[in-house]
Amino acid sequence: MSSSLLLLKTVPLAVANKAEPQQLIADNFTFEDDITPAEVGMLRERHRFAFSSIMSCPVLNANERGRLINTYRLAIHHSRTNDPKVNASAFVGVPAMSVNFTNLFPQGPIEIAQTLIHEMMHCAGFSHPDRRHPPEGMSCTDPNPALFDCPFDNGQYYGTAPLRAEVCIGGSQSDMRARFQKKAQEERCVIDSNGLATIRRV
Repeated sequence: MSSSLLLLKTVPLAVANKAEPQQLIADNFTFEDDITPAEVGMLRERHRFAFSSIMSCPVLNANERGRLINTYRLAIHHSRTNDPKVNASAFVGVPAMSVNFTNLFPQGPIEIAQTLIHEMMHCAGFSHPDRRHPPEGMSCTDPNPALFDCPFDNGQYYGTAPLRAEVCIGGSQSDMRARFQKKAQEERCVIDSNGLATIRRV
């Protein structure tokens, strides 16, 4: 292709309710030429899974769900990042994201979907503060949302839309709790002064 973008297919999405054909989701997304067909296929499938999960997700309110659905109507552009400390990133309010396939894909389908839904929430314009680590001598075994952030504390970090959206991805409550505790130890999302939200490995 002469274009720098790989436009797989453009389909006008009439996203409104659960009747939206899932196979149309992500068909209008665009991908840099260096993203392989297999990687494109996985991204599209995981976006579709994430989209189907949010349609009945109780942790997002109607406004949050609506903004996310509207964002899925956009031609979200995907690029590759090779930063070894990054899983994915997106500018807040911009319909584009970068993915480190080497880091993210080996983590499995659930983590891929959680990362994509988190970044899509940033594309939809949602933000969050930096995550606060427990002070010395304190930990998430005894959460204190006034001082530090822990999964499921509904505090200033985990209570925001991008973090709550991750809960929409399947799994039992116990599975989710274990997964989020592990994620809290291995990664965090930081938004810089330019509005770039990056999920970094720690």
